[in-house]
Amino acid sequence: MSKSIIKINGKIDKILKTNKDGSAVVLFKNENEDIFNLQSSIIMVEITKRQWRNFKNLPDILDLYLNIYGKFEIRTLKENKTYIYVKSIAIKKVGLKEQKQILDHDDKIDKHYKQDVYFQQRDYDNMWFKRLEEIEFQDVDINNVKLVEKTHLNSRISIFNIKNMSNYKDLTPIAIRKNEEGTYELIAGLKTFIVAKLFSRNVKAYITDLDRESFKEKYSLTI
Repeated sequence: MSKSIIKINGKIDKILKTNKDGSAVVLFKNENEDIFNLQSSIIMVEITKRQWRNFKNLPDILDLYLNIYGKFEIRTLKENKTYIYVKSIAIKKVGLKEQKQILDHDDKIDKHYKQDVYFQQRDYDNMWFKRLEEIEFQDVDINNVKLVEKTHLNSRISIFNIKNMSNYKDLTPIAIRKNEEGTYELIAGLKTFIVAKLFSRNVKAYITDLDRESFKEKYSLTI
């Protein structure tokens, strides 16, 4: 399970199962009105025993609007369809008018999380590749690219429109660095990386020998 934290907004679409330990797995329908959303993605959420105890007996459970924060990973079904699996660490029940929020924590959220550190759209708009002269990109199998930078592993990812990005003929290039194992480490382009993983798409990549911080400094990335 990734250390990165994702935030999803919406309602429980279907209760898939309840486990012997009291936890539950639900199908979640994201309804975030933000321009960057996950409305068209399959999202399954594992809710802890204590969290589920607070919600399971509510008569309007499928009508509740929830903000869910959790660690996530991308999984594959037997039909080779991919989906996002989220292990909830916090749930906010949001009122429609008064916007009152009831926060249910199961893990202590660290200071970086509280400081609302996002990979915002500006990260996607950091067009570093447009500032390079005579750059050469290579087609890369996304399965050979790994997340190793602390900035990526500990990131909280803002919601963005996966479906729209998946329809792009060409995804924004990523920057990678080759490691001793013959695979690559992601340096820049986290959102492109996620979309490529979800839809098994190869991407254009710029191969560099710089680490994330050196790359950021050289090409004036804002994050």
